[in-house]
Amino acid sequence: MKQVNAVKVEKDREFSVGALTQKWYGNLMPFKMTLEANQPKKALALLPKPATLDKRNMDPYSVILLAYKLHAEALQFTEKGEKTKARKRVGKLALLLSDMQKMRTQVSQSYEFRDFLRSLEALLVLHKELTAVTSDNDGLASLWYVSVIDAEMPAARLLPPEILYPMDY
Repeated sequence: MKQVNAVKVEKDREFSVGALTQKWYGNLMPFKMTLEANQPKKALALLPKPATLDKRNMDPYSVILLAYKLHAEALQFTEKGEKTKARKRVGKLALLLSDMQKMRTQVSQSYEFRDFLRSLEALLVLHKELTAVTSDNDGLASLWYVSVIDAEMPAARLLPPEILYPMDY
């Protein structure tokens, strides 16, 4: 993975298919793989830093990074048994996802729309899973898990899957 991330993109090629694929998939893959290995603290250290933390001026990639950060923090709190803190992160993630869905029209006019949309759809699935994990009601959690299974997406063409594990009943 470090070899992929070490490739420098020429200034005038930053919106080429290869550069966007590296940015959206290559740069996030170490984070996602470490998160899937159930190491949220280590994964957070691997998450690329957003270009800005000002939510009003965030580019699509920075918003996705912020959402993945909230997701990983919620998993970290869940792992520690701190469900209240995890639920707060899940709530913040829900608000951010709502804002991201409103951004769709704006982002649809950019080169990053395809990648933003795939990441947004994956985060919506991951949010449902987190809601199930942090639920105290087993019946409700079961419904959320079924919703997750129904919402999963297969890998598209030659791109890696957004969610690295299949979930079954």
